[in-house]
Amino acid sequence: MKLLKDKGISEEEAKNLSFQEVSELISSDPVTCMRHFEHKHRSLLKFLLKEPLGIFAPYRLTDYFTRMEFQMRGSPHSHGLYWIKDAPAYIEDNEDSVAACTKFIDEFITCERAEDGKMEHLIGYQLHKHSTTCKKKANLGITCRFFFPKPPLNNTMILKPISETEMPESERKNYQTVYHKIEEKLNEMGRSFKEVIEYDTFLEMLGLFHVDYVNAIRSTLKRTTVFLKRRTNAAFINPYNRNLLEAWEANIDVQFVLDTYACARYCVGYIMKANGDLSKTLQAASKDVRNGNFSTRDKLKRFANILINGSEISAQEAAAFLLGTPNTTCSRVDVFINTGLPNERIRMLKSKEELEELEDSSNEVVAQGLIEHYTKRPEVLKNICLAEFASMYEFQRNKASSADKVLIDFEKDGT
Repeated sequence: MKLLKDKGISEEEAKNLSFQEVSELISSDPVTCMRHFEHKHRSLLKFLLKEPLGIFAPYRLTDYFTRMEFQMRGSPHSHGLYWIKDAPAYIEDNEDSVAACTKFIDEFITCERAEDGKMEHLIGYQLHKHSTTCKKKANLGITCRFFFPKPPLNNTMILKPISETEMPESERKNYQTVYHKIEEKLNEMGRSFKEVIEYDTFLEMLGLFHVDYVNAIRSTLKRTTVFLKRRTNAAFINPYNRNLLEAWEANIDVQFVLDTYACARYCVGYIMKANGDLSKTLQAASKDVRNGNFSTRDKLKRFANILINGSEISAQEAAAFLLGTPNTTCSRVDVFINTGLPNERIRMLKSKEELEELEDSSNEVVAQGLIEHYTKRPEVLKNICLAEFASMYEFQRNKASSADKVLIDFEKDGT
């Protein structure tokens, strides 16, 4: 049971609340909302993706990176990159690779308009609705920068852009005109269109052969792209994994990575994403400071005031900051290497048990750190640098206190 205005309501009643009522609830308790999101996101990684019998079984998740963002200064959502062990890798112009990739995609990603049971409600989260965000690239002739509606296809295909050597520019532009007609037809049918028109019948309606239809799609591409098997009633549906959607109960967008470089750009862009308006304000302040006669103290004070007052955030983002919720989560960990001068490094005392084992006259009370372990590394590791040692190896002490015994175990285990 939940509480709404001191009155108990069922989960079903909670789902039927209006947008205004939900917004009021979120505004009244942003801390609880943020804690709920964080808990649900952690559970997703722990139980749905990482478990041996998770969503991608029999494949296993080996690495992940996620970045939390607050859309329109409101509620949080997460961008994620996930590495699946033994998943096929796309190799251009390799038929076996393309076949393996499309099979993998069909196994875990769909855009089917499934409306049985719980999916009848959830599929509504997957329906794309054009907004002002779609028009950010309107000056480039793009109707929707997310390329909705998506063209129906009988099978999942990995399509490459039409190269200059494949056909002349005039013919490619003709195919672009054809694609705009396909797009107009799908927009005319709309996002609420539920009729399933057979693929061949749909081509007849457009007056196109399959090869011309595919070339029309390819004529709009800038890079190799996955096009899912899609029916006419799913032209506005975001790709999803059914098990994941049923568990997450909110909009998701699952994509198979083809282009490693594009993926790296996407990740770095979100890692380094900044507040554009704040940056402009700081630039203007920097210019004023350079032209004026300010002391160092006054300069720092001016920049500090801009940083404190110049960024507008939502209540949930503020709650995340106060709760210490990290913006990014990653399966890899950072290793700090203190490269300062020996007399400037912070040292840790040995454990109580180790100190009690020392002789009264001993002054070896400081625990050995990463650099000490590196200087005493086994002979087999003599040619590796400090950074590689820190990232690839972990020192483990056994019950024996002898340094020689520890190093022998270290070399033998390779850890």
